[in-house]
Amino acid sequence: DDDLGEQCHWDEYAMQRFDGLTRYLLTGGKLAYFGTMKELNGLWDMAPPAVYPTPHWFVQRFFAVDSLAYMGLAYCAGETWCHQYTGFQWAESVVGSMPNLAFNPNAPFTSFIERIWPCGQCPPSVASFYVNDSAEVTHIARTCFPSTSLLEGNPIGLRTEAEGTETWLFGFHLWYMQPGPARELIEAIIQPQVKTTIEPDTVYAYWANAIDPQPLNVYLGQFPEGLSAADVDPATLIVNSTVTPSAWTILPSHPDYVGEVLELEIPVAPFVDSYEPVWGTSARQYRVTGQFLIKYDSLTASGTVVMSGHIPGDVTGDGVLDISDLIHLVDYMFRDGAAPRYPPAADVDANCSLDIGDIIYLVDYFFTDGAPPRPGCAAE
Repeated sequence: DDDLGEQCHWDEYAMQRFDGLTRYLLTGGKLAYFGTMKELNGLWDMAPPAVYPTPHWFVQRFFAVDSLAYMGLAYCAGETWCHQYTGFQWAESVVGSMPNLAFNPNAPFTSFIERIWPCGQCPPSVASFYVNDSAEVTHIARTCFPSTSLLEGNPIGLRTEAEGTETWLFGFHLWYMQPGPARELIEAIIQPQVKTTIEPDTVYAYWANAIDPQPLNVYLGQFPEGLSAADVDPATLIVNSTVTPSAWTILPSHPDYVGEVLELEIPVAPFVDSYEPVWGTSARQYRVTGQFLIKYDSLTASGTVVMSGHIPGDVTGDGVLDISDLIHLVDYMFRDGAAPRYPPAADVDANCSLDIGDIIYLVDYFFTDGAPPRPGCAAE
């Protein structure tokens, strides 16, 4: 955690340390670095907000970084207005095997740091990176000042393979992040990860309303050395902490994997329900946990699925907004018809209640060029 930057990078002792780290990497070691590399790249605590080059040979050789966005800790000099140039709040994972990480505002900063950096809701000394083609970006920065921050939307975590080595670089300090996800990040780096994919890779929320919905298939493969699909205890497997597979089988091969693969069938409705209400389309993480029968106690695998969410006004739950939705809502309210498949979708005026106002809203939309339905919040 910024240990490389605590030593002057030009003295003889530092050179010995970098020679040692080089040998360590070239003989199979992993290196994860947390911090801004400010000393390593000749930056200082009063540096104004800007993009700076990363010329140090160790960075150039083992980290796929060309430059970094940085503002010195002391640049604000106790003023709060300049926090708009950074304002880091959380690191959003863009790979399934890595957690999101949020800043912990209760982290114990010293009184000196609090005087020169009185933000409270954002930490000092954070950098985002401009990377080259060798980088695998794992996280991007999210801030409380998205329109002015140097960091917003830029890589803040990355993995690099160079000369047979593996390094990880994160532009924040781990000790001031929320401890649970910080632990998950370390485990994801250190422990071998089981690969997982889901088919289909896009899940539509309205599938949960189908009379006879098709199950989803989740695949697990490329297990740690010495283990195979036959070593997994399928009775312990669970998806997103709540979804139990309905069936499982071992496949001898799969186009996306090397070796045997464990195929799980999971019901679509509880899988969709394991997420908060989804409107629109977005990428979501899913997580599979369980146990191996031998050698390792636990199994963890994380992947990404595209969720195509509910459609406001889709009262019938068929994935289409049309006149049948208005008819369904009229039947429900006045003819003792079936309830809407997903009540929030029928709450088209978004007042958290299903009433005559929703019918009027849909009539206006279909027949008088009224406003489109809004994402609702009605419980029933």
